[in-house]
Amino acid sequence: MTFNNSVKPLLKLFSGKDSDEIYSILNAFYTSFNIGLKEIGCEESLTTAIVFRGVSSFFPIAASKLKDKNGSEYTIDNFYSTMEGMFSRVKPNRFKNPGTSYKSIAEYLENNIKSEFTL
Repeated sequence: MTFNNSVKPLLKLFSGKDSDEIYSILNAFYTSFNIGLKEIGCEESLTTAIVFRGVSSFFPIAASKLKDKNGSEYTIDNFYSTMEGMFSRVKPNRFKNPGTSYKSIAEYLENNIKSEFTL
């Protein structure tokens, strides 16, 4: 149930892509996100329902930033480089004790990735 509730809303973003390409893009995103969580000591957090759904809700923001930076090259390295600065700002406790709102996790991530913007 959690997987379906987390991923189904994302499917509209993938119009015209086949299932292998969708899998490849989402796998690159979740893998790179897990690398970032591992760096802050929270690698087990992605498997909790609230964090997984919050991270999934954050996918459109990360993918959009990646596309602006690297075009349509949705690789682990490109996702990671897009989110790397964010992981230096997020607090591990936010993932270890996520509360009950996946939306607050998604907003937290969005605010932290946006805070690295400079002209």
